[in-house]
Amino acid sequence: MAKNKEETSSALVPGALENLDLNFAELLGDGFSESRVIKIGGKAGQVGQYIGRIVGPGRDIEIKDDKTGEVSMLPTWQFKPVVATDGSVQENVTHVLPSPHVLNAEFGRIWDRCEREKVSCLVAVAYVGQVDTRRGFRVNDYRVAEKYVAQGA
Repeated sequence: MAKNKEETSSALVPGALENLDLNFAELLGDGFSESRVIKIGGKAGQVGQYIGRIVGPGRDIEIKDDKTGEVSMLPTWQFKPVVATDGSVQENVTHVLPSPHVLNAEFGRIWDRCEREKVSCLVAVAYVGQVDTRRGFRVNDYRVAEKYVAQGA
């Protein structure tokens, strides 16, 4: 006699349901928050331009060089993405931008002014490409524009 197999839907891992098609727009509209890592650059998976309101420094990312084994820390900065031409941002979304040397210096300068003058700042970043240094190395080149606004604006 064959046993009747009852089909049941079960979680693959706690909190994850099979065949669940998540609609993040609906989740965000229902009080959820989202955090994403956004890389600025010219490679696949990276964005060429970004604009958001700077929130402050994030946690460093540990980077290990596979050739030398050397471990270094890559700073990150947190932003709220701009969603309209009037500069309004989506408060329940946080973008974390890994920030190589040049971007880290720019974001730090902007953040220092925000704290000193008690203002907010919309920051636009565009990847330009790579340029040669005087020593012959190639580094990423970025354009950074900023607009300071009263906090809460």
